[in-house]
Amino acid sequence: MPAPKPTIYLIAGCNGAGKTTFATEFLRKRATEVRFLNADEIAKGLSPLAPRQVALKGGRILLSELSQS
Repeated sequence: MPAPKPTIYLIAGCNGAGKTTFATEFLRKRATEVRFLNADEIAKGLSPLAPRQVALKGGRILLSELSQS
């Protein structure tokens, strides 16, 4: 039996629209093996007190993670 094709869910919207909240609930209910990537969350991990200052770096890390998948 062939391996299942990978699926990517891309969730977009303006700031404060609830993308992360939606993604968390949506993926919890529908996806079995999930890798959740969020540039804002990556930036918060890099600099919890000033995530905006490392937002670009967070985006670059996200793109790097996607390319390795």
